[in-house]
Amino acid sequence: MINWYLVAVKTHPIISSAVQVALLGTFGELLAVRIRSGKWSFFGPGPTRLLIKIAIWAFLGITFKYAFAGFFGFVDALAHKHLLPQSVTTNLLIRAFTVSTFTNLLFGPVMMLFHRWTDNLIEDKSMDWDVKYRYRQISLYKQFRE
Repeated sequence: MINWYLVAVKTHPIISSAVQVALLGTFGELLAVRIRSGKWSFFGPGPTRLLIKIAIWAFLGITFKYAFAGFFGFVDALAHKHLLPQSVTTNLLIRAFTVSTFTNLLFGPVMMLFHRWTDNLIEDKSMDWDVKYRYRQISLYKQFRE
């Protein structure tokens, strides 16, 4: 059973990434509706909105595939230029954490902004850029002046 899946992922990496993330993201959307409402609703936000969200998740899956492939090359290039230790190319655990760190730091914020923007478009909401009321601002001056 698992062999056909592994073959499909290897032979069609972009499509399989799109399908996997579309399924997981859609399940997450439905689970969020379940948590908020207390009941399962197959169409959650509505059938049209759900189909658009599935398409957005599939697109994000494709960007994830390219981002991770690109960040593996990025880490290798940094190690080749001696900007990172060579262990990031020889030790699989260090390599995985290094690629994950760079992916989360450099790709994560852009992906989350895009995801929030598309969610707001689908839900017909405006972006709330005024975060000063929702998050406590950190002031290094206040922390270190005494």
